[in-house]
Amino acid sequence: GIRDSSTSRGLGDVYKRQVDRYGQRSSDFDKIISDTHAHFWDPLDTKYIDFSENFDVENKLLMPEEFLPELQCPSVMKLDKKSKIKLANESFRWQMSAILHGEQGALLVASQLASCAPTYNAKLYAASQTFDEARHVEAFNKYLQQRLKRSWPIGRALKGLLDKILTDPRWDLKFIGMQVVIEGLALAAFNAAKEGTNDPVYKQMLEYIIRDEARHVTFGINYLKDYVTTLSEEDVID
Repeated sequence: GIRDSSTSRGLGDVYKRQVDRYGQRSSDFDKIISDTHAHFWDPLDTKYIDFSENFDVENKLLMPEEFLPELQCPSVMKLDKKSKIKLANESFRWQMSAILHGEQGALLVASQLASCAPTYNAKLYAASQTFDEARHVEAFNKYLQQRLKRSWPIGRALKGLLDKILTDPRWDLKFIGMQVVIEGLALAAFNAAKEGTNDPVYKQMLEYIIRDEARHVTFGINYLKDYVTTLSEEDVID
């Protein structure tokens, strides 16, 4: 046991504050948390997405030419049609692989936030987002394997960004890095891709994922906005 009575009292205060936290739960984000259940989808259930639906990747572009600037290079423009399609879809495989790795990073960060977020309701939301990100990883991996057979390794720049977010001990920096920066960029990219893709399966998958990502960005912005109002001038300077 603990012999130092002052130390014992100190630990007791800590444990009391931890228990008190359960009674301080805010209802501000209940709707967003509930939407996780209301908007459930399963990438392994064909009633949501049928990844086996055929698409001729040897003769059709998965994304239109304007999404692939490398096709405008003079040397590439000299290629025959089939070679251009092969190059374009290979470039798309690189993009999709980066997205898959980004979703894996989001899964890991969300699981960290479930542990290190300072409030009970933030932990609840981070737990629900962890499930969202897990099915995004499942969906993108399934799409890549079905359409393009394999994925590329993560690029150095993306790995550096994800490593920085994952290893930073500050929960608020994790929130900003993932919920605002990466999720915000992903949401914009997914919306553009959904409107442009030639593949109905990819479009359907993105519709589900965009709905999830919109919740993630909304929570990140609203939670940080409320958190910033609690900071003192010293906190901001630090």
